[in-house]
Amino acid sequence: MPIKNLVDRLAADYPNIQFKPGEHFMWSASEKTVYYNARDIGTETFLLHELAHALLDHSDYDLDVELVRKESEAWDMTVTKLADKYGVDVSEKEAEMALESYRHWLFRRSKCPDCGTNGLQTKNTHYKCIACGCSWRANDARVCELKRYRVTA
Repeated sequence: MPIKNLVDRLAADYPNIQFKPGEHFMWSASEKTVYYNARDIGTETFLLHELAHALLDHSDYDLDVELVRKESEAWDMTVTKLADKYGVDVSEKEAEMALESYRHWLFRRSKCPDCGTNGLQTKNTHYKCIACGCSWRANDARVCELKRYRVTA
């Protein structure tokens, strides 16, 4: 199904949600808008995934594990409910690969810049190493390169 047809169908089925072209796929809870990039490979799949976030009423998160939980919920809904309803072929393998990218993101963010041990997240972007005591913060890095910055007490 051409992406325009799918977007039109979703917009008709969910009139309280806006669907707008954008650079990245994302759900904006504050704007009640799903952004999508029609030029990306897998556009239909990721469009349904972002719709799942909207239908699950996902908004911000405080801890990385919350984001991974929300991603898991959204992929589950995409595979088990939305894909069939809209005739989009989404395999569990595809969903698992997408989830693995978030697990990898979480692992990299939590890696101590001093000793390489994985630390604990203490608040939104802050971490502490249980091996060497180093503290750091990380940028969001979902659509850009990960950066970690040491924090002094």
